[in-house]
Order: sequence, then structure tokens, then C-alpha cells
Amino acid sequence: MIERKLVVALVAATMVASCAGGGGQTSLPPIPGSANAGNSVRHSSVAIAVPAGWSSTATQGVTVANATDSGPLNASQVLTVRLSLALHDPGELAQLVAAGQRFSDAQMAAYLPTASDAGAVENYLKSQGFTNVSAAPDNLLVDADGTAAVVKKAFDTSLESFSLGGVPVFANTTPALVPQSLGGIVNAVLGLNNAAKMALGPKKSTDNCYFTGPTPQGTPCAHDYGPHDIQLFYDTGSTPAATGTTISVMAEGDVSSVVTDLAYAENTLGTPHVPVTVVRVGYPSPDTSGVIEWALDTQSSTGIAGNVKQLYIYATTSLTDSDIANEYNHWASADLAQLGNSSFGECEYQAYLDGSMKADDQVFLYAAAHGQTMFASSGDTGSSCALAPTNGVPGGGGVSQFENATSWEEPVQVTTGVLAAGNLRDVPDIAMDADPTTGPYDIYAPAPFPDLGPLTCTSPCGVGGTSLASPLAMGVYARMLTAHPSLGYAPPVLYHNYVQYESGETLVQGPPPTESYGGFHDIVTGGNGAFTALPGYDYITGLGTFDVSALNATIAQ
Repeated sequence: MIERKLVVALVAATMVASCAGGGGQTSLPPIPGSANAGNSVRHSSVAIAVPAGWSSTATQGVTVANATDSGPLNASQVLTVRLSLALHDPGELAQLVAAGQRFSDAQMAAYLPTASDAGAVENYLKSQGFTNVSAAPDNLLVDADGTAAVVKKAFDTSLESFSLGGVPVFANTTPALVPQSLGGIVNAVLGLNNAAKMALGPKKSTDNCYFTGPTPQGTPCAHDYGPHDIQLFYDTGSTPAATGTTISVMAEGDVSSVVTDLAYAENTLGTPHVPVTVVRVGYPSPDTSGVIEWALDTQSSTGIAGNVKQLYIYATTSLTDSDIANEYNHWASADLAQLGNSSFGECEYQAYLDGSMKADDQVFLYAAAHGQTMFASSGDTGSSCALAPTNGVPGGGGVSQFENATSWEEPVQVTTGVLAAGNLRDVPDIAMDADPTTGPYDIYAPAPFPDLGPLTCTSPCGVGGTSLASPLAMGVYARMLTAHPSLGYAPPVLYHNYVQYESGETLVQGPPPTESYGGFHDIVTGGNGAFTALPGYDYITGLGTFDVSALNATIAQ
């Protein structure tokens, strides 16, 4: 167990965070050949036989694991489908982003789906009986509403209903197809299942005490951190507060209390008041089950940042892959916030099977071209996916089964062994405080949180877990963007800093022992199940943790 230092993955243009955030049980089956593929589930192969006149998409057929099949989905049930449209020449765009080029909307027009592409998709959907058909401003997504009967016919698929833990869900049991004329335009068809959902997992500390310095004295206990403590811990020093940077939190449901909670925390602590704007995405939802997560994200990110120019809270309809993809697209297309945070996640095969991995990859590439960065947490179940924490499937830390390594990651990758042979995406990128036992963050609220019962947080409640890691990382990089506005998209910049200073590391005996170089402290002890922390990049803590002052002094060089 690595105390106070678990993991956070930056969502790069070619990566969807795997096994991130909540540690909830997954609902869809694994892919063939994975370590947990022995379950009695069935799904389509990637190489499917496509009937004449149709083209395949990235949306494959699945059934819901550990659920009871309730028969075909009611033909009259209305679904919102979301079609992902293909970028033009994404390979070239990715190379230019990796080289540090930033694009205006006018320049991006050469890569985005055209009005003609979107029009062809819209016309097809209308011809099949869909209503409320509309394309996003960037044409990367086209939304439409239709009954299950209309959906089945339009995409030549089958929709089945299931009971999962007593809750009714549905999923497409055969792949989603599109007419051959749309084969080069449509990547994936989202919204055909509501069983694959992102999971949340902030954890309440059971023992509150308060941090008093880098080496606390006295009886050991779980040290809670407030904004001033966390700034001291990560050595913000004279690094400017993030007053020139806009940040955002990806959320779901009714977030009105989150805004109230942040203001209450600021009043209680005497910290700067951050301007907040709520951006509602999709159909409104009254759900408040995730508000403790969004409170942790907003209070910790602005706390370590010291202040920000603007905070946007994006509130989508649900945590399904389809609604999250819609939320991400709104964030990227509007380009209001330079940074975003996602303290939720799932095992990567879910996003792979339903096609949202393909859709999200494109959105993140588009965002990176703007200079935007999305931060996401990983590591809830160590090296495993949440389906079976002991199955050894690469997830919270390890190697992706589906995503290739990025050019900036390749110089630091582990180059020996079977896992390294495929040149696949390594997780995580960096490490931050993520242990609720030894490093919870103090959050405040004037009214009880739904999942804490009658407990109020008028006095601080210590909350932590991997959910804390990514908002802290976002807050640190927000400071970097204010101090060095030209930095832009974070991953290439951070990897460059690591590579530039790696050879000049300084050994710190500890405890715990670490190596310091550039803006990072390398964690060299501990493990996450399948992997062990070692000097240099590893599958547990990535490049290491931030030293904010050191990072500020070296990042622009």
C-alpha cells in the first residue's frame, strides 16, 4: 500500500481513463482473452460478418453480466441515441498536437466532420422515424430520440432488457450497424445500453485530525488536509495562485448544493470566492447522489490552486457512457475551461465495447488541439478492473488493452517484458494524494450530504480516495497555466519536464524514500497488486508526484 500517494491519470488525446474513480462493480462482460474472460457471457467478436448494404461501427453487442435476462426491450420505450462522427485525418491532427501546435476553431474546421457529414446522418435518422434530431456545433455528435423499435431497425441490432440487482437495465446484444453510405462517417452509436455507467467512490475518513507540518509529531492518526495544508504539503511556495486559469468539474444531476457548499467553505476558511457557472448538458436530472463527489472536486481543486479565474460545473443527465460523452463534447466544443476533471470511471473494456472509447478519444483530441486538458483518476482497485479485484486485468495501474502509447509517453515507457511489447498506453501519468486513511481532504457544507445521513460538515469532513487525486492535479496545473500561459495541453509538457531532468535525480532517503528531479518526486516503494514501484516511470505512480515550486521553476524550460 502506498500511503498518501496513489494515482491519477491524465486523459490524453488517445486515452480514456481505465478503471478510474469509483470502484463500483462493472456491468458488461470482458473481452475475449482477458484474464476474466471465463464468465458465462457472450458478445460479438470485433471481426463481425456484416450483411450486405451495412457497415460496422465501434459499438459491439453485449449482454449484462450477473443479470437476469427479461426478454426483448419494450418496443415503445424511447431511447436517446448519440452517433459519433469521424474526424478527418485524426492521425495528422494528433501529430501536430504532440508537436505543441494549438488550433483555432477556423483551423479545426479542416479536421472536424463537415456539415455535409452531419446532414447525411441527420437525414437518415429522420427517415427512420427519429425525432429531436440535432448535431452538436462541432458535428462530432448527432443526437436523436426514437423508440426501441425504431432503434432496432435503424441500426440492425437487438435490444434486450435485464434485471441487474433488482434494477431494470437494457443493452444491445448484437452490434450496431449503419447503412453503407454512412460507413465512413459514423464511428459509433451510443445510448444503446444503460448498464455501463461510470462509478463514483469518495470515501469518508473515520478519524479526523489536523495536519500541522511536513513531519507531524505525536500519536499517529489520519491527517486531514485543508487548502493551506495541501499547499504546504505540495510546496506551492511563491508559485502564483491560478487567477488566470479557468477550470471545470464534470458532474451529473442536480449540483445546486455544490455551489452553496463551495461558498460556505470559502466563507468558513476565509479563502477567495471563486466565480462559479453551472452548465447543464442534456435532459435535467434531480439526482443528488453524487454531490459529495462534486463538493470534493470543487473544493480541493480550487483549494490547492489558491484561486481560479472561473469554475464551470458541467452537469449531465446520468453517468452512462453516452451522457458522459455528451458532457465531454460540450466541454471541448465550448472551449470555456482550459482544464477539466473527471473523478469517476469504469473498466476500459466497457467503453471499448459500447463505442464510447472511440467517441471520447476523438473529443479529447479535439480538446487537446484547443490546448485543453482533462484530468481523471485511476487506481481504485490497484492493477485490476473493478469486476473482480483479484483478476490481474490491467486497469487502475498497468497497460491498456486497447489504446496505443502516445509519442510523449514512449520515451519513459517500461521497455522490457510482455506488457511492454505491444507499445500500449501505460497508466497512470502522475501520482497525487489518494488514500482516505492517511490523507483525506476537509470539505464543508451547511446541510447534510445525501450519502452521509444526518451528518453535516459544518465542521470539516475528511473525504478522500482516488477521487481526490485528479482535482488536486488539475489545481496544480491551473497554477502552471497562470504562471506560464503558453503551456497549453498538459501531457507533452509534463513528460518533457520529466525526461529533461530525469538524469539529474537526487535521492531523498525519506521515509519514505524518493528521487527528486525537475518538478517531480518519484515514488520508489510500494505496490498495487501486479506491479511494484521502482525508480523512474512505473505502473503505480507514473512519473511521480508534484513539487509545485520545482515544477514552476522548470516547466517552461
